[in-house]
Amino acid sequence: MFDLEPSGLTFTKPELTAINGEPTPATMTLLQSELNGNAISVASNRGGGQFGHLALTLLGADYLAVAHEAFVTPPNPGDTPIHGNAPTAHQIIESNRAFLAAKSEYKLYLAVGQALKKQLLAAVSDIYVNELAHQPSVMQR
Repeated sequence: MFDLEPSGLTFTKPELTAINGEPTPATMTLLQSELNGNAISVASNRGGGQFGHLALTLLGADYLAVAHEAFVTPPNPGDTPIHGNAPTAHQIIESNRAFLAAKSEYKLYLAVGQALKKQLLAAVSDIYVNELAHQPSVMQR
């Protein structure tokens, strides 16, 4: 698998506002706003390129209402580049470049999702998010 700690992954709000006790509509709204801001702060060309990784924190329809263009999840590019039959040196170089770019984008997507989930779990008492802690795709709706 990929290393999910890309250098330079920083959020505008490194720590979310902690919710002490049972979450209320007001504290959940603040938490959602902070998560959205952090997701937007990490650039992505997907979904029109203006909203970073906001698709990780909004439902598809909500994201589409904001971005007006779908965010297509980057696919896992696999373990090695595919060069085709009898490739030229130029084709090999280009397929390697495309593979590395796709791998980098996929790793970033996973890392952002995991970092946002980690922030959410740190901000809310375990009793309220315990069942989310072991779901790998909590932030990827």
